[in-house]
Amino acid sequence: MGIHANIYFRLIRGRYHSWIACWFFLNDYSFSLLFFKGYGEIHRFEGVVPVARETFGALPVLVIPFLILYGILGGVMTPTEAGAIAALYSIILGIIYGTINGNFSLSEFFNALLGTAKVTGSSLIIVGMVIVFGQILIFHQFPQDLLELVLSLTENRVLLFLIIVLFFLFVGTFMDAVANMIILGPLLMPIALEGLGMHPIQYGVFLMVGLLLGVITPPLGIVLFIVAPIAKTSIEKTAIAVIPFLIAELIVLALIAFVPAVTLYLPRLAGIVG
Repeated sequence: MGIHANIYFRLIRGRYHSWIACWFFLNDYSFSLLFFKGYGEIHRFEGVVPVARETFGALPVLVIPFLILYGILGGVMTPTEAGAIAALYSIILGIIYGTINGNFSLSEFFNALLGTAKVTGSSLIIVGMVIVFGQILIFHQFPQDLLELVLSLTENRVLLFLIIVLFFLFVGTFMDAVANMIILGPLLMPIALEGLGMHPIQYGVFLMVGLLLGVITPPLGIVLFIVAPIAKTSIEKTAIAVIPFLIAELIVLALIAFVPAVTLYLPRLAGIVG
């Protein structure tokens, strides 16, 4: 369990600066959009007391991220156990809040459990098949063959980066990020480490951001089909609106790939990486 905590600690430390970069670029565009197009309603600050009251009411929910992170990083729980405990805590909290507010329904609760079981079951089947597929590829040395093929085309770092990004954008249009991570993680690692000269922590962050980039790529990114109905708009409008955010994340991805300090500064400062 300590090994798990150490690995996750390194990756989370490596992601701090990439989170800040994402926050800067995405929020910069969002605030510009709000300012120039007048989106959203402006609320006047009503004082410290209402803010403190709302914050205090939200404290039981705000505990959940800390429960997960400190459970994993402290070596107390594995990621799977942390997720299960967080889910159980959320269920108990939902029942308590629902009972207090008088809107808790057993039928809706069981319907939610049934829906969750269906989604989880289908996801586990996909992950199981993906793991088998990945093992077959590794057994037949497909990652090594792919590395030789790509490096035979070009050894230019910029072109290699563009090839990998295009690959991310392509697979993200029809596959989930988790499934892609399991399949592509081992396949692209030799290219990233040897072709782009990345550190393993740098590659881990690069992979996570790149795969998340793929699932929002117009016109077929799978997340677009989830977001559009929630926003009550068409896929076409959602696809157009997401393009500036896509460009911002591409800039962050390039910074992660070509500026090692973005992901390695804090791990080196903490003595995790030499």
